Amino acid sequence: MKPFLLRLRRALAFPFVLALALLLWLEEWLWEPLAELMRLIGALPLIRQLEALLRRAPPSVALACYAIPVLALLPFKIVGLWLLGKGHLLLGTTVFVGAKVVGTALCAWIFTLTRDSLMRLAWFARLWQWFVTLRAEVYARVTRHPAWQAARQLVQALRAWLRTLKS
Repeated sequence: MKPFLLRLRRALAFPFVLALALLLWLEEWLWEPLAELMRLIGALPLIRQLEALLRRAPPSVALACYAIPVLALLPFKIVGLWLLGKGHLLLGTTVFVGAKVVGTALCAWIFTLTRDSLMRLAWFARLWQWFVTLRAEVYARVTRHPAWQAARQLVQALRAWLRTLKS
């Protein structure tokens, strides 16, 4: 590889990995609380019936259920990006992140209900294992980086300082 391309690749590698790690962290951080919220909403009778249908769904139907929130929320994400492009930073970010949060909640809920069925699809089970492995590798790589460690120490120092303020 040419020296310039090698330097460029090295320069872009960490920001890409960091962005991917932040995206995965956000998704993981939101996954559990949003799944719990969806579980609470699931106490409604109509939702309970829908959940029962999803739990019994064959793998192909379970997989197709993911298309619903993706397709339904895509226009909101596009509008959020359009607003960002027009300079409406707060509104665009709010719309885009709101669609992302709602989409993550729906996908977490659907995945919780359909996981056993989806894992019967050999390719999906392999893809899921690949994703889990990739996520672990990205976290490991990012957490070894000096910038991440410095940020972590800063956060720990800030927490310690805040604890001294409370006492």
